[in-house]
Amino acid sequence: MKNLVLILTAAATIALSQTAAWQGTAGRVAPLRIALVKQPFIPNGTSVGPTTMASGGIQGELSKLGASVRVNEISLTKEQEPEYGGWKRLGYALAHLGRTVAANEREGYFNVGLLGTCPSMPGMVAGLQHSGPTNAPIRIGMLWLDAHPDFNTPETTRSGWLGGMPVAVATGRCLTGMRLDANLNPPLADEQVVMGGVRLTDPLEQELLLPAMNSRSCSE
Repeated sequence: MKNLVLILTAAATIALSQTAAWQGTAGRVAPLRIALVKQPFIPNGTSVGPTTMASGGIQGELSKLGASVRVNEISLTKEQEPEYGGWKRLGYALAHLGRTVAANEREGYFNVGLLGTCPSMPGMVAGLQHSGPTNAPIRIGMLWLDAHPDFNTPETTRSGWLGGMPVAVATGRCLTGMRLDANLNPPLADEQVVMGGVRLTDPLEQELLLPAMNSRSCSE
């Protein structure tokens, strides 16, 4: 938790420095706005992790930096709650996540996702993709910093773990239904994704990564 607070504090500091630079050139003060977006849904239920992260000192540290902090929590509708199938429920949650992220962006908030699971990423990306002045998708890029590329598909995975698939989902390689539930459409093109720090890959996952790397679509 301490490391997470330090990471978010560093991110906020960078944002504050950008704000100061903007103030110097424009002569106006742009207050720093941070949205902590809690997404607790995981493939087999919910996680207390997002709430634990939000209440673990992050808000206090951001307030010390002069930030205005908003906290959002993702939930399902009454109609969606009875739905069965963890992956389907997660897809519904990602749609709400995306809409929340897009609304925050339009209101000038910097989104920080407090996510219960790595497969929440397509919802974050979808929200940024649809955060323009209209609902039309805008072109965005993704920097993926992780020891794991999370580039597996149901055909390449050894474990069957959804947590190893979110980048493959976001780039349209698998689980189209979940991606469309999240409203990530179109999928990210390979050249819009850059990977850093990747060092732990499965054998068949490497076979998916190598063509992308050779075409300069991503890098380690």
